[in-house]
Amino acid sequence: MGTWLRLGCCIGIACVACRFQHGELATSTPSTDAPQVDGAVDAPGCTVEQISAAGNHACARLADGSVWCWGDNQRGESGRDPTTSPSCSGSACEPMPVRVALSPRADALGLGYDDSCAISGSDVYCWGANGAGEFGTGATGDSSSPELIAPRASATAIGGGYDVLCSLAGGKVSCSGGNTSGDLGNNTTTGLLTLVAVDTGVTVLGKGYRNTCAIASGAVSCWGDNSEDQIDTSGQQRLTPASTGVTGASQLVVGSYHVCARTTGGAASCWGDNGYGQIGDGTTASPKTPTTVALTEIAAITGSGYHTCALRSDGTVWCWGDNYTATPAQVTLPALATQLTSGYAHDCAVLIDGTATCWGGDSYGQLGDGSMNANATNPATKVALCSGS
Repeated sequence: MGTWLRLGCCIGIACVACRFQHGELATSTPSTDAPQVDGAVDAPGCTVEQISAAGNHACARLADGSVWCWGDNQRGESGRDPTTSPSCSGSACEPMPVRVALSPRADALGLGYDDSCAISGSDVYCWGANGAGEFGTGATGDSSSPELIAPRASATAIGGGYDVLCSLAGGKVSCSGGNTSGDLGNNTTTGLLTLVAVDTGVTVLGKGYRNTCAIASGAVSCWGDNSEDQIDTSGQQRLTPASTGVTGASQLVVGSYHVCARTTGGAASCWGDNGYGQIGDGTTASPKTPTTVALTEIAAITGSGYHTCALRSDGTVWCWGDNYTATPAQVTLPALATQLTSGYAHDCAVLIDGTATCWGGDSYGQLGDGSMNANATNPATKVALCSGS
């Protein structure tokens, strides 16, 4: 990916690991010069440098280091007190981007299903759901404003599933939270309020709904739920890291019940559940082994829930699975894309002009344009972050 190609590395929770891997994340001095207002930003530095989505919300990191979130806010994951948020489909939401009250400059983002985290230098801050002890501080209780998470200091990647957060620091994966499916990877199904070290020698981290995956020396291992053979063909829950047999990987997508890896030569392979065509081979038959996606020149992949998307080296975006077809098809966007990320039923991209756009499900305002249109076939719309969007 060279200089990150400005195309590819920044996808979901794998984004942070990839950017650090390629030397793209330098620490910065704190900045609080962005306007303290909701909605459009009419100020220098509003260019979107990173976008991350998970569950039914999304966040963007702007050039001035500020973080803005939108979408579902039932657990405070969009950075506002849920009791003061408007309602989308009967739940607290933020249909327009709101600035998160994070004083230090953010260097990177990593989201979970209903959590959000930012890395600033060697510090990690998180907000949102913490009912199962996802933060890893030994305490429980949701937070609608960023909390300094000291146990995750020096993390280079962070992200979560339904009630688990995992982070990567010094090649070591550490997780905390609920553990119903064994996705903590510590050979139990007992939840933990503090971090447990799971895997070492890791360069890329991937976290999905009930699975965790990692890449070490190009080899992909996963742990947690295996009901759809998304880890291996045993169909048995894996409580510790287990080999998937995939090698030569550089990036991961972990959906609800499927996993994909981008491999050498611009190719990708997927395995696990394929009931919606999320494997991308043109069928809805679930393969027992990794299957090559019917798309070439892939610069980056993303995905969540029951769908997968790819950013090609020419800046075009292609998706397949739920709400799409079983064969990768190009998504019509306002301009070529440089980054791509996926939530459960929505997708977002950073465009070449530095603006952000989202499309798909909008029941919780996750398109970020204030529309709150529940129609899952919404065309791409600009996120209301910068003036003119």
